[in-house]
Amino acid sequence: YNLKDLQKIVTDFGPNHFDPKQSNPLHYFEILCLVGLFEKGLEHLYRTNHLVDAVHFAIYFVSLRAIKLSTEDQMFTAGSKVNFIQLISSFVRQLKSDGEIQD
Repeated sequence: YNLKDLQKIVTDFGPNHFDPKQSNPLHYFEILCLVGLFEKGLEHLYRTNHLVDAVHFAIYFVSLRAIKLSTEDQMFTAGSKVNFIQLISSFVRQLKSDGEIQD
C-alpha cells in the first residue's frame, strides 16, 4: 500500500465508520489529517457545523502551505481545494448574525 491507497480507504469508510454514534465528529477530522487529507478534513468540519474550528485550522494550514487554494465559486471543490476567502467570509457572516460584530 501507499499513501494514496490509505487515503482512499479512509474516505471510502467515511465518517460513520470512525464515529458510528456521531458523538465525536472531530475524530474523523483527525483521521483525515493523519493521512494528509487536510482539505477534506476542513470540509468535514464545515459540514458538521464546526465553522470556528474549520477557520482556525484553515488559517494554520494556509500558513504551512499544506492545503490547495481555489478561487472557484464553491467553498470546497471536487479536486480537494478550498476557497479560503469564502470560508473566512462565511465565518464573518456568522459572527455578524450572532451579533458578535457590528457594521
